[in-house]
Amino acid sequence: MLRLLAILSPLALVACAGTVTSDQVTSSTTLRRGYDKTLTKTEQQAVISDLEGAKAKQKGEDAQESAGTAGANAQQTN
Repeated sequence: MLRLLAILSPLALVACAGTVTSDQVTSSTTLRRGYDKTLTKTEQQAVISDLEGAKAKQKGEDAQESAGTAGANAQQTN
Protein backbone atom coordinates (compact mmCIF):
# COMPACT_ATOMS: atom_id res chain seq x y z
CA MET A 1 0.00 0.00 0.00
CA LEU A 2 2.82 2.39 0.85
CA ARG A 3 4.52 1.69 -2.48
CA LEU A 4 1.32 2.47 -4.33
CA LEU A 5 0.99 5.77 -2.49
CA ALA A 6 4.63 6.60 -3.23
CA ILE A 7 3.99 6.05 -6.94
CA LEU A 8 0.66 7.89 -7.12
CA SER A 9 1.79 11.05 -5.26
CA PRO A 10 4.31 12.19 -7.90
CA LEU A 11 1.85 11.29 -10.66
CA ALA A 12 -0.80 13.50 -9.07
CA LEU A 13 1.66 16.39 -8.85
CA VAL A 14 2.68 15.96 -12.47
CA ALA A 15 -0.95 15.93 -13.54
CA CYS A 16 -1.64 19.20 -11.67
CA ALA A 17 1.51 20.83 -12.99
CA GLY A 18 0.54 19.96 -16.54
CA THR A 19 -2.76 21.87 -16.28
CA VAL A 20 -1.11 25.21 -15.47
CA THR A 21 -0.02 27.09 -18.58
CA SER A 22 2.81 29.60 -18.68
CA ASP A 23 0.25 32.38 -19.30
CA GLN A 24 -1.30 31.69 -15.91
CA VAL A 25 1.99 31.83 -14.02
CA THR A 26 2.97 35.23 -12.63
CA SER A 27 6.56 35.92 -11.66
CA SER A 28 7.38 36.84 -8.09
CA THR A 29 8.81 40.18 -9.24
CA THR A 30 5.48 41.13 -10.79
CA LEU A 31 3.63 40.10 -7.65
CA ARG A 32 5.95 42.12 -5.41
CA ARG A 33 5.49 45.35 -7.36
CA GLY A 34 2.06 45.90 -5.85
CA TYR A 35 3.49 45.75 -2.33
CA ASP A 36 6.75 47.56 -2.99
CA LYS A 37 6.66 51.05 -1.49
CA THR A 38 10.17 52.02 -2.60
CA LEU A 39 10.35 55.27 -4.54
CA THR A 40 12.16 55.49 -7.84
CA LYS A 41 15.09 57.92 -8.15
CA THR A 42 12.86 60.45 -9.93
CA GLU A 43 10.21 60.21 -7.22
CA GLN A 44 12.85 60.56 -4.50
CA GLN A 45 14.23 63.72 -6.13
CA ALA A 46 10.72 65.18 -6.46
CA VAL A 47 9.93 64.55 -2.80
CA ILE A 48 13.25 66.03 -1.67
CA SER A 49 12.65 69.09 -3.83
CA ASP A 50 9.14 69.52 -2.39
CA LEU A 51 10.42 69.22 1.17
CA GLU A 52 13.22 71.71 0.57
CA GLY A 53 10.75 74.17 -0.94
CA ALA A 54 8.36 73.78 1.99
CA LYS A 55 11.22 74.26 4.46
CA ALA A 56 12.42 77.41 2.66
CA LYS A 57 8.88 78.77 2.59
CA GLN A 58 8.47 78.06 6.30
CA LYS A 59 11.76 79.82 7.09
CA GLY A 60 10.62 82.83 5.08
CA GLU A 61 7.30 82.96 6.94
CA ASP A 62 9.07 82.61 10.29
CA ALA A 63 11.42 85.48 9.41
CA GLN A 64 8.46 87.69 8.43
CA GLU A 65 6.60 86.86 11.63
CA SER A 66 9.60 87.59 13.83
CA ALA A 67 10.14 90.91 12.01
CA GLY A 68 6.45 91.73 12.38
CA THR A 69 6.37 91.01 16.11
CA ALA A 70 9.58 93.01 16.65
CA GLY A 71 7.99 95.97 14.88
CA ALA A 72 4.79 95.64 16.92
CA ASN A 73 6.77 95.50 20.15
CA ALA A 74 8.68 98.64 19.16
CA GLN A 75 5.41 100.48 18.48
CA GLN A 76 3.99 99.46 21.86
CA THR A 77 6.98 100.82 23.74
CA ASN A 78 6.72 104.21 21.98
